[in-house]
Amino acid sequence: MKEEAYGKPPPKVEITDSLSIALVVSSESFIGPRLAAELLKLPLKVMFLAQGEADEVKHLVPNERFALIRQEDLFSPKKDELTINYIFHIHQENGEVGPANSQHEREEIQEIARNKQAKYEEIQIAGGDRNIASITSALETIEPKEDNDNLRLIKVIDPYGPRMPLTGERFLEKCFQGMKRKELEIVGEGLNPLYPLFVSDAVSALIKAMFSESAAGKTLIIGGGREITALNLAYKLREMNFRETGELVAMKFINEPDRNENEDVLLSRRDLKEKLREAQTILEWKPQTELEEGLTETLRAVNRTQPEDTESPKDTSQPNNHKRRQELNYPPDFHEGIKTTLRPLKNDKRWKVATLTMLALIIVPLLILTQTIGAGMLALAQATREVKQANFLSSQKTAQKATSRFVLARQEFLLIASIFPNKLRQTSLAQRIEEALTAGELLARAVEHLGKTGSYATQTRDVILGKSDNPLDEQIGKIATELKELFIKLSLIETIVENNAGGKPGMLVEPLQDGIETIKTTIKASKSLVLDAQKLTNLLGKLLTPGEKQTYLVLLQNSAELRPTGGFIGSYALLDFQDAKLMGFTVEDVYVADGQLKGHVEPPPPIKKYLGEGGWYLRDANWNADFPTSARQIEWFFEKETGTKVDGTIAINLYVVREFLRALGPVELVDYQATITPDNLFQIAETTSELNSFPGTTQKKDFLGSLSRSLFLRLQEADPKTLIRVTQALVTSLDQGQLLITSHDGEAQRTLRNLGWDGSLREVNCNQGEGEESCHPSFFAISEANVGVNKANYFVDRAITLAQRLQRELTQTTLTVRYQNHSQTESWPGGTYKNYLRVYFEKGGKAVSVKVDGEEVRQNIDLGVEQGKMVIGFLVDIPTQSQKTVEIVFQTGPLLMKDGMAKAVLLLQKQPGTQDDPLRVQLVSEGMAVKNSNIPLMVTDHTATLTQNFSRDMNLVVEFEKAKAK
Repeated sequence: MKEEAYGKPPPKVEITDSLSIALVVSSESFIGPRLAAELLKLPLKVMFLAQGEADEVKHLVPNERFALIRQEDLFSPKKDELTINYIFHIHQENGEVGPANSQHEREEIQEIARNKQAKYEEIQIAGGDRNIASITSALETIEPKEDNDNLRLIKVIDPYGPRMPLTGERFLEKCFQGMKRKELEIVGEGLNPLYPLFVSDAVSALIKAMFSESAAGKTLIIGGGREITALNLAYKLREMNFRETGELVAMKFINEPDRNENEDVLLSRRDLKEKLREAQTILEWKPQTELEEGLTETLRAVNRTQPEDTESPKDTSQPNNHKRRQELNYPPDFHEGIKTTLRPLKNDKRWKVATLTMLALIIVPLLILTQTIGAGMLALAQATREVKQANFLSSQKTAQKATSRFVLARQEFLLIASIFPNKLRQTSLAQRIEEALTAGELLARAVEHLGKTGSYATQTRDVILGKSDNPLDEQIGKIATELKELFIKLSLIETIVENNAGGKPGMLVEPLQDGIETIKTTIKASKSLVLDAQKLTNLLGKLLTPGEKQTYLVLLQNSAELRPTGGFIGSYALLDFQDAKLMGFTVEDVYVADGQLKGHVEPPPPIKKYLGEGGWYLRDANWNADFPTSARQIEWFFEKETGTKVDGTIAINLYVVREFLRALGPVELVDYQATITPDNLFQIAETTSELNSFPGTTQKKDFLGSLSRSLFLRLQEADPKTLIRVTQALVTSLDQGQLLITSHDGEAQRTLRNLGWDGSLREVNCNQGEGEESCHPSFFAISEANVGVNKANYFVDRAITLAQRLQRELTQTTLTVRYQNHSQTESWPGGTYKNYLRVYFEKGGKAVSVKVDGEEVRQNIDLGVEQGKMVIGFLVDIPTQSQKTVEIVFQTGPLLMKDGMAKAVLLLQKQPGTQDDPLRVQLVSEGMAVKNSNIPLMVTDHTATLTQNFSRDMNLVVEFEKAKAK
């Protein structure tokens, strides 16, 4: 039998034979036989090595150009007698990275290819329902160690078609297994994406890859041209089966975590889609079989075969105890009634009855569907209101109700759609309605995740304040999980919205249209908030360590007396934590600490020269514009003065306090008979805290201490709704560079630096890769220090203009700062603004001129290097009721073009403690035109202009192309 199964021995091919020989090595019985049959349509001889009886290729044996060979023939000394020009090696993924075959067999086949100088194509069959990240990484294990134009590595995603195996673990295989068993199983929510590829299209791509020079030496991933979720595919198969057989296959949802639904997989999904498009471009190939056509053909083939005993449920007489999502309440004869009304009727009476019945069977379900959708929309709206009102537990239950309604609505819609012809079911209207219902379900689940996040955040606040004994890391883990799921749901909704962006909004049912439009306007903002919350959650887990004692120094900086990191350090606070729980919060006057310093510390020359200080103290230690550098200096002074070591330093200023007042509400300070609000904070801080104060007084400490303690008490009692505002205030202050944090923990500090929250002088990142010479980096940071021993910054406005002329010889940048001092008199706390102005710029550049009110300044200019940046510094006096303009001209390297393209990156860093000053940026590029920019610009001729408020660091990226001749 074995001899018969293999057929006749392979014919010896003479060297003079004009036909090339292709060898197909296949460990599966699906694609390999189809590939062999297609290859026989080409002027080739085909040898097929298969395992087992090889029944699937017996029909090819009569062809004189086809031969079966044994495995021992290929791996024995006889292999030298074989002439082989092409080798197709196919194997299953088998659920792991790497081939299913033994490594030894794979290496031997590759060795044969090398010895015979044959073109070798290794093909791996995989399922997109697996962790998508593994699909994009699996091929790394089989990448060629060196370039080989005879080698192609192909991964085939989600192949399907008649005669496909129904015993595997890929979702498509299990789906068709379920169609035979009359029960489909969906794991998790079924939202993982699939890319079904019909077998004939897969074979076409494999042949193209082998014979296409553009695929030589490359790794390609091929899949279907249409993305569809596992759940939608199951619904589609269910609908098709109902049309074919009149039977509605049951669906069972298995409540297990869906391994595709995590952020890493979502990101890899984009990479995978890009690789699929890349393969189509390289091969100049596209799938030709429409999904519905391929599924129909496959389903018919499956239905023609009888289900095997091994694939049947063990005991169909027993009731199914699995929990189902929702059963449809249609009468048992619903589908039979549809079939009856479709039969030819012979007389008018029966025709009228049948017509009425038909209309009833259509209208009644439509009314039910409308009611279900309405109930889902109402529940979703109610859940959203409850979240906004911080009723998190109630919102979760309401959101679950909305989810069940949208799931039921989609099932009802698919049943109604199954009545109509196939062409009507496949219209864009039907597809948009189904996707809108899916979006509604996803949005309801997102609201549920948001409700859980709010509940866990409130519990985390209680843990930190010592009101709960729950482990902090456990609470943070819960928040992180919910935020990740929330981000995924929002991203999936965004995908649905983007896919339908080109359609006509009027095609949707009005409630669905309104829901989709609402999603369009809020989705990006919601994702941004989720990302901010993820950053804070991640950071909190690194700053507070369970099981340890930690102390953080908080600098209370007065922005009315501006200093490089945000303001003069008038007071400080200590936050003491034990086992991640806050144990103490104290506020002290900085002069109390400075009075304990023993010995003399020489100050930086500008402090000595302009402030007249003979020594250096904690109060002036924030002199460096790079906050981590200043923080180390401050911590050194603090330890010398108080004997206390800290684990990190936090700097806040009046702008941060204002954000907290906006979040927590006005604070009543009984001792000062004042209500502190965001609008009067600066004024009261001036008159109450500073007026008539002197070094060592407790008046300043009492005001700042009272305000801080009142805010702290308000935070302890804040309801969940207020906590949301506090979180937003934190993120706003961090993003705007007003709230700065450094940590002694290396991982925490790296996180802070990557987020831009540590106040360090930043680096310009061209993100260029190849051709870095075509990117021109520019960095500028303005750092002011009030050395007039007054609070003049309360009265000072500034406007900033940066004009840059990009040339092939050099780049010239003119930085202009216009100051206006509104102080009426020299009386304290106002007066002349004595500003020691420093500007940091890229190393390698130079400052060529400094002018104040048009007059060039040549003396008393300090030049140096700090933190890898060039810095220029000098004193500028702005008298009361006057204006003054400072202009500095810099020269840096040229903007070079490569292949007619160039890129300029301009990073302008904002100083903490400054307001949202007006900012104008102007770029002039000679011989070049603006092609793209990350911030919208007003472009006229060769000039691009940006006007905005300077509320945070500005990172402008502009791509140029060679200007076209007019």
